[in-house]
Amino acid sequence: MAASPRLKAAGLGIALGLLAVLGGSQPAQGADPPEAGNDRFGLCFVSSAEYPADEARYQRGLSTGATWTRWPFYWRDIEKAPGTFDYSAHDPVVAADIAHGFRVDAILLGTPDFYATGGSPQVPAPRVEQKNLPCQIASFSWEVGVSSASTAPQNLHQPVFDDGTDIPGPDKNINPDNHWARFVADIVARYKPGGWLATQEGWPEGAGISHWEVWNEPDFAFFWSGTVEEYYRLLKVAYLAAKFADPDCTVIVGGLANYFDPYWFPHLLDAIEEDPDRAANNWYFDAVAVHMYSRPWDTYWHTWRIGYYLRLHGLDDKPIWVNESGVPVWDDYPGPTWEPDSPYRATMEEQAAYVIQNYAYGLYAGAERIFFFMLHDDCGNGPDAHDAYGLFRNTADAPCYPSDGRARPSYTAYRVAATHLRDVEPLWRRMPEGQQEQIAFYRPTTRERVMVLWATQGVTVTTQVSATGSAGLLIDQAGITRTISPTNGVYTVTLPAATNQNLPGSDEYMIGGRPYILIETDTLTPTAQVEPLPPYSSRVFTVRWRGGDDGSGIASYDVFYNVDGGPLTAWLTETVATSAPFTGTVGSTYGFAARARDRAGNVGPEPSEPQAQTTVVEGALAGGKVTDNTARPVAGAQVTLTSGTGITYTVVTDEGGLWRTERLPLTTYTVTA
Repeated sequence: MAASPRLKAAGLGIALGLLAVLGGSQPAQGADPPEAGNDRFGLCFVSSAEYPADEARYQRGLSTGATWTRWPFYWRDIEKAPGTFDYSAHDPVVAADIAHGFRVDAILLGTPDFYATGGSPQVPAPRVEQKNLPCQIASFSWEVGVSSASTAPQNLHQPVFDDGTDIPGPDKNINPDNHWARFVADIVARYKPGGWLATQEGWPEGAGISHWEVWNEPDFAFFWSGTVEEYYRLLKVAYLAAKFADPDCTVIVGGLANYFDPYWFPHLLDAIEEDPDRAANNWYFDAVAVHMYSRPWDTYWHTWRIGYYLRLHGLDDKPIWVNESGVPVWDDYPGPTWEPDSPYRATMEEQAAYVIQNYAYGLYAGAERIFFFMLHDDCGNGPDAHDAYGLFRNTADAPCYPSDGRARPSYTAYRVAATHLRDVEPLWRRMPEGQQEQIAFYRPTTRERVMVLWATQGVTVTTQVSATGSAGLLIDQAGITRTISPTNGVYTVTLPAATNQNLPGSDEYMIGGRPYILIETDTLTPTAQVEPLPPYSSRVFTVRWRGGDDGSGIASYDVFYNVDGGPLTAWLTETVATSAPFTGTVGSTYGFAARARDRAGNVGPEPSEPQAQTTVVEGALAGGKVTDNTARPVAGAQVTLTSGTGITYTVVTDEGGLWRTERLPLTTYTVTA
């Protein structure tokens, strides 16, 4: 599998950062504006301390439907002298984020020079907006060296608390000799709900920063040159200090780059597992963040992969965030319009397709939140990098790549996704003939099935989808909506071919074709079936059943039984189980049937006939069926059972080729017919 990286190595000079884009055009129309923000959707760099957003930029961010913003709080820019914290650049940005209703994923990183344990202060400190190709990492590190900002801080192994321990408890304070612990506790206390800034600004209860990300891409030496074990210590100290300041906060493992060392995260979990206090402290993290770029499939794969490692350690309940994802364009300024095969880039229309496919993959894989990188192009890797990641171009007064502030098609696609992938839960995923993706979600609040469909190869696909209602809404990435009706219970949709093959050294289609979202109310009744039973059973036997529902999923079953051909009677009602033991009477024949109830409230018809039956006999049982070499049953065949001591028992098959025995001694038998 080819790597899917972030574009462009940082320049060797001073890295230019994110720029506020002031003024600019109004957002393009096409999709209906989201009714309210989608709590699972975020954007990187709506604003930042380095380049605060103005009102126009905030309004563009809000118009997307995102409710989260992610930006860095560089330690080195706050603690400018030992023990002296300057938040003058950060307070107004945090206040503006909160005032506009954005929740903040706050990244803490960047060791001050006077606390560094290595590296060089002459090497520019890495910035979160910098993206690098794998092939450039080795040469970049060799030519530039390691920044002191990327190294582990001094005194990291000092006790977290002033009683000389790392054990939380009442009447304790942060040990001021642990520089990292002191900084984390101070910034969390300042910006938490009910904290210093909340009091100053008069924020309502619950308003403030409650999510803290420990470093950025610690599995990538450009950002973190320390070892996995040193990061484990960094994470532990941050967790204990943050929880000291705000017990209700969420501590997130720094967003993983994944592509450079895919085994870094399992090694981190192994390191934490050695800590005897890990269970008492929630393994020192509440969530894990991952980063993916250019290929939407990677969002599914790496979300699943990180979840797999968590499950191996019994940490299934840890949420996974995708807090960086995106693809830059080449066919629009400032992209390299002269280079259509530019690695890892896309056209504007392909970028729009990426947005919807990326969110579909991530939400289906179980990501709790997904962020797009980013709102505007800003500066990225500098004025010569030609990075065009944004949903918007920059505006005319931007010092990097000044333009007209125009929205790209990806902006509308983002709004489409934020609007229609709201409150959805994974249902099923299919890949007919390996040429298309069909990802289905269920929305309990509206009892709707929401499907995302697209072609994955370079051919147009005419797909057929079983309907769950009488009509559906079909929405494309431009927000164009039309009503379609099924024919004989099937929708037919034409999916445009994939066009992007910008993965270096591969003929794979990096991004699928133009996607569609199909929404319909689930009115289809589910199916249910009792699994076959043996002809004869002992007095206590197990009954199993199963069901199917493509529209919303099975919620529960009703299971019925009858005795000796009598009327079916309710046995189990609204059970979520798919098997249960049944106790019968010797000599009686029992029939069973089931019906299902789906999550939309549709209930299958009450069965009138058994779907499986068995007769209860006494003693140890043996039985089976004799067939010829064409699989036809053989009536009147003699079946002999021989015990290990040479005792034989003989029975004859009935007209259906079936045979059974009763009251056999418990031992091993050889059966011949």
